Amino acid sequence: MNERAYDVVTERVLSLLESGVCPWRRPWDERLSGGVANLVSGRSYSGVNALLLPAFGYASRFWLTFKQARELGGRVRAGSKAAPVVFWKFLEREQDGKRRTIPLLRYFSVFNAEQVDGLPVKALERWEVARPVFEPLAECEKMVAGYASGPKVDHVGSRACYLPSLDVVRMPARESFETVPTYYSTLFHELGHSTGHASRLDRKLKNAFGSDDYGREELVAEMTAAFLGDRAGIGSDCVALSASYLDSWIRTIRTDRRAVVVAAGAAQKAANLILGATVAEQREAA
Repeated sequence: MNERAYDVVTERVLSLLESGVCPWRRPWDERLSGGVANLVSGRSYSGVNALLLPAFGYASRFWLTFKQARELGGRVRAGSKAAPVVFWKFLEREQDGKRRTIPLLRYFSVFNAEQVDGLPVKALERWEVARPVFEPLAECEKMVAGYASGPKVDHVGSRACYLPSLDVVRMPARESFETVPTYYSTLFHELGHSTGHASRLDRKLKNAFGSDDYGREELVAEMTAAFLGDRAGIGSDCVALSASYLDSWIRTIRTDRRAVVVAAGAAQKAANLILGATVAEQREAA
């Protein structure tokens, strides 16, 4: 197993958190509409890559390797720093007389299109397509309503939470939120927790506050909210995080170098479930 692949992701996330920046909480930038993608293949990045690449702050949503840039006739600008992209490679091995598939995490380096001079205009425009114009709030409501196996959502009380024992999300009154996007980001966070119910993706939800397991589940819920917010066009809640939240995540990530990658994978499955994938499909993917 290539532990270095986990290290490069962990180091990047820790550096952001320790500087007071939460990489999955960012204001929406319409120039990134469609999500980050590879310039050559047009394929969108997912999981932890979809969270970390936008955190570099480039206006272009396209990324490519040094080799890809050169093959397109471009030149990576001197002094440019690459970003790590991780991916899974599956190897077939014979163990105890049985054929087994072993997942290995690998990584390589990419540069943003803004860091590359001389890229042909056709390459930059190839994957840009006209995107439908929609009302973000209507899209949020559509996503919430489309969570077919989801929990009941009650607007009552003064705090937002998910109660696994009742399979209920409780939210304060909509009018009490400072902004409408903040309301939906909070709701998406709690719905993210709900995907871990035993009847759905069956994650461990009953965790003591401040424990490593609590921190891991909070990471999953936060990243789920980020995925859904980006999909809806509202971005993720960019309200400043408290020092205690950041410290909790830093402690969790330092304790387990795989925490970020694993949480991002779980969040991708959670978001997919809310967006319409069946429980059976998601468990099979897991």
